[in-house]
Amino acid sequence: MLDFKLRRKNTMADPVKISVVLAACDGEKFIRRQLESILDQNIVPDEILIGDDSVSDGTFLAVKDLLERHRFIKYFHHDPPRGVVENFEFLLEKAAGKFIFLADQDDRWRRDKVEKMAAFLENNPDCGGVFSNSLAVDEKDRSLGFSHWQMREFFPAGDRVDRAEFFRRVALSAHDTAIRRDVLREILPFPKLADVHDSWIGLAAALKSNWGCINEELTFYTIHSGNLSHPGKPTLFWKLKQARESIRQNSFAWTEQLFLALIERFGSTADLEDRLKYTSARKNMQVNFFARLPLILRELFSGRYHRFGRGWKSVIQDVFFRPFF
Repeated sequence: MLDFKLRRKNTMADPVKISVVLAACDGEKFIRRQLESILDQNIVPDEILIGDDSVSDGTFLAVKDLLERHRFIKYFHHDPPRGVVENFEFLLEKAAGKFIFLADQDDRWRRDKVEKMAAFLENNPDCGGVFSNSLAVDEKDRSLGFSHWQMREFFPAGDRVDRAEFFRRVALSAHDTAIRRDVLREILPFPKLADVHDSWIGLAAALKSNWGCINEELTFYTIHSGNLSHPGKPTLFWKLKQARESIRQNSFAWTEQLFLALIERFGSTADLEDRLKYTSARKNMQVNFFARLPLILRELFSGRYHRFGRGWKSVIQDVFFRPFF
């Protein structure tokens, strides 16, 4: 059994109150490893909140002894289950920290993750949140040879990400993110959309503040058959499969609802309205080629394919990946 010490290598002028919120569901296979990696941080959080949606008690039993030994870990069992979005919302509302980290049950944190991300927020008061890269690993913790940012095709030039980049794509995932409490208060509650927490945190916070990014793999992101989202290696085949899947599911309808919710919550701005036009146009392209061609040309000549999409890749997707007749 590991003997965790409460490391406090915090050299900042003022002590930082740090919370971690961890959403769990049937996580008995991985959650102990994740919780141990959080307890083994150079700077141990002041509180860890676990929300458990499991029907059985397997997740609780996997960490029961750690809960008994570390009273700053708070465990909540939800019956009935809340779902991942409402689970995170519940935990975030209860978190008392100045800086709040979000965690998935099946990852593992690099020992200096809290230290580096908290220091960034402390030294960059203009940033309401910060996110890092993560390394994809398998169930045995072996590297799969690619990172989360490679999957998102996100290659930042510096340590800031402006709202224009978030309007193009939400590069962060919640499991890589830390956010200030005062910013978080402004963006809760989450809208009633499926799996919205990643995108909502990224976009809503970008409307209120700046985002910082750390180009280091501070999380080991476990890919396995039970993942809520199960990405594959970002090969050309995988990218083509993802492009076809977004057309099949018409993911633009979900994105339209997301931007409508942002406008309703924070008010209309020119760039929000322009982004909504782009998303609505692509949602309405589920028609034959000759009916959608005017929409494609309008978005192309307006520049919105390049401002909000992947440029010519998105044009090709709309021309060739949708039904011709």
